[in-house]
Amino acid sequence: MDLDDVRCRGSPKSSFLLLKYHWSIRRISCVGSKEFRYTMQSNKPNITSSRKSRQKRWAPKTRAGCLTCRIRKIKCDEAKPSCQKCLSTGRKCDGYQEAVQVKPADPSPHLALSAWDLLSQNPDEKKNFAFFCSVTTGHLAGSFDLDFWSRQLLQISHQYPTLWHGVIALACIHREFITESAPPTLPRVGESLKLSFALQQFNKSIQSLTQIISQKWLSNFDKQVVLITSILYTCLCILQGRQLQAFMHLRNGLRLFHQWKAGVKFLDSSDDSSSTDNMFLLIFTRLDTQLRPYLASQPAVLPWTEHNQVIPASTTDAPFASIFDAYALLEQLFNSVIQVVLNQNLLSSAISHQKQRYSLLFQKWDARLSRLFSRNPEYRQDKALDLIRSRRLFAHIFLSLDISQGELAHDVLLDDYSELVETASRILENSPATSVPSHHPTFSLETAVVEALYWTGVHCREPNIRRRALRLLHQYPRREGICEGMLAAKMVENAMRLEETACSEPSPASPCTHGQWVCEKHRVSAWEYILITDRQIRIVMRTVEDVALARPGTDFVALWW
Repeated sequence: MDLDDVRCRGSPKSSFLLLKYHWSIRRISCVGSKEFRYTMQSNKPNITSSRKSRQKRWAPKTRAGCLTCRIRKIKCDEAKPSCQKCLSTGRKCDGYQEAVQVKPADPSPHLALSAWDLLSQNPDEKKNFAFFCSVTTGHLAGSFDLDFWSRQLLQISHQYPTLWHGVIALACIHREFITESAPPTLPRVGESLKLSFALQQFNKSIQSLTQIISQKWLSNFDKQVVLITSILYTCLCILQGRQLQAFMHLRNGLRLFHQWKAGVKFLDSSDDSSSTDNMFLLIFTRLDTQLRPYLASQPAVLPWTEHNQVIPASTTDAPFASIFDAYALLEQLFNSVIQVVLNQNLLSSAISHQKQRYSLLFQKWDARLSRLFSRNPEYRQDKALDLIRSRRLFAHIFLSLDISQGELAHDVLLDDYSELVETASRILENSPATSVPSHHPTFSLETAVVEALYWTGVHCREPNIRRRALRLLHQYPRREGICEGMLAAKMVENAMRLEETACSEPSPASPCTHGQWVCEKHRVSAWEYILITDRQIRIVMRTVEDVALARPGTDFVALWW
């Protein structure tokens, strides 16, 4: 034993007896007689066993063995009726315990509650929300939904009361709209007692929306809620025939859409909300296209947005990822063409230059769509393909018009107009909501046939084509956004009556000139829309002769139904 550097205070020297092991005490420090600290190192040699340690083989546990083996905690061979483990050892096998089947309890109405049941216990709200889920969403979505109306909007409405009450109000108005007993040929000027509930919900939605807008800072999610609410309010006013209020809500929504640069942000979005963003862009692009013809003649009454177009159209040559991408870009290009054609401040040369530019963009669009079909042939059978054909053909007609020829330029496009009406007929016949002609109107935000049929009936003077377009407007009463089908039919009828009467009974002061079917001088070339009240609109038709002689033209007053 080695003692090195031993220091003791208040205690005698100690001796240590090592019986089995030799310990080397390097340092002992004692303070008093109670506390001491030491370190020890064992010099015992390491003894390594030659045998490997036994490892237990892993096996999954089973609970299907007999009761005896389970009590003994051994593996059972699960032989029936008695296991061999028990019989081989002379034990009694107690058998196997039958699994108890627990029958699920009948669903209780208090347990099977959906989210909207928990949100509101008002039976009227529940009933209208169910109607919105089952009926209204299908009408609003059209051919392209991307789960926006059927899933995402419903989920967001549980978090924001402004959306919840807006959805309830829209469902109530929509139910009244499609179940109205009066035929669409009669103006809907009366008020239903059932609409008082919708008005209450609308007021609650506005109060909640005011609280959101009054915040100092709005998140992107809050901005999306505000934009969705503007769409719901626009639909509410459209279904009630209050077009002036619908124009105001739509204009405010589009202004916020531009102010927040939502279109650019949505196109650059790459997260899970990209489908919602793309649907936003598509909805506002279509509504912008629908509204511009009404506001072209009265910018002072309803000043338009600060930008000339919703979003700059993409010019990439990459193939489309889906049919929806092709349709969304087509609507953006069509919106740009409408702005050029309806811009009264552009010179003829500037309009021709812009039309050539957009013709090249449409050619790129055609090439990208062809590559999509070659890569995915199944898209050729898509049910929305007729809708895309109709919009593409409509854009082709706008780009092919020679503005120097005036109204006579439409006479060389008879084949295009005939195909446009035929495509519209297929869309109406294949649409689930309008597969059978009915006097009950349908509503959708999707621009499908009303614009095309109205344009054909007004500008195509071939009698058979324009009368077929008029017949489709009457057989399938539709309201597509703010494009009202029955009002369009009335405008076509008045234009046909004015033109055909002037040509069949020409006066000496106004003889007919050249032109097929209807002479050029007596063709309606200018339209003016004057909103009198929420429900009334004054429409002024001016022929080529009226414009040349600065005459006031012919007008009539119509009611939104």
